[in-house]
Amino acid sequence: EYGEDGDDADDKVTQPTVSITDNSGDNAELISGTEKADISGNIGETDAAIVDLVISDGDDTTDDIVLKDVTVKADGTFEVPNVDVSSLTDGKLEVTATFTDSDGNVATAKDDAAKDT
Repeated sequence: EYGEDGDDADDKVTQPTVSITDNSGDNAELISGTEKADISGNIGETDAAIVDLVISDGDDTTDDIVLKDVTVKADGTFEVPNVDVSSLTDGKLEVTATFTDSDGNVATAKDDAAKDT
């Protein structure tokens, strides 16, 4: 299972997280007008990595936004600010993050927001 490699005191497994909000500073889950998306999260475990970070709108006629070269800080958090989601269709946007730990175990985290331009 993801994160169970014996390196945690008390064997507590911390699951990874991901969040999508607008970039207005109020952390709202409605991206409107000319606002962009802020993506943030936590890899959950030391020595884990982000495999995929994708924003989709559920519309097969638009391409998903694939975020590459995401830097993970020493504390396990990551941020991708001001992502331009204007190419995605209005409605529900979903960010999906896939992580792998040092043992090759995989975990997925998701979050959604609404887009209304």
